[in-house]
Amino acid sequence: SNNGTRYVNQAPVRAAIHGRLLILDGLEKAERNVLPTLNNLLENRELPLDDGSMLVSPDVHEIHNMGISVHPDFRVAALASLSDGESATLDPPLRSRFQARLASTVDVGDMLVPVSARSSGILNTKTLKDLVQMAGEVPHGASLETVHDSVRYLERQQQSITPRAALN
Repeated sequence: SNNGTRYVNQAPVRAAIHGRLLILDGLEKAERNVLPTLNNLLENRELPLDDGSMLVSPDVHEIHNMGISVHPDFRVAALASLSDGESATLDPPLRSRFQARLASTVDVGDMLVPVSARSSGILNTKTLKDLVQMAGEVPHGASLETVHDSVRYLERQQQSITPRAALN
């Protein structure tokens, strides 16, 4: 039997090598010691691997014929849940590698118009208002897409399901 160490590439390494999208969910929870390594992969396309090899940019690989080339199509999307001012706690060099998009909750009143527009007309206005109101009561909010899905589901199952059950 072979008792040696076996190295297995994890998601970030596989995404970099094969030119895939790496999604980092919960970036605000990343350990501080991981951030400089991640930043180096994003900025320089370099990452030392546990087996002694190294990921390098396509240019470095071509010029010096060394390392494992990071695929040119490699991309990273990061998701973070940040309260006001909390983005300042992220490592500034790492934070500068990403564009930010604030995804705020939709006002209940503003939600009724697009929900009504997407409805096939089977549900009455009161039912749609009730559904939108319940969506506004969800503790962390409900996306407009979730409400649209609930309307479609409720339209198909209206005889056997309540608006609250459709939203869940």
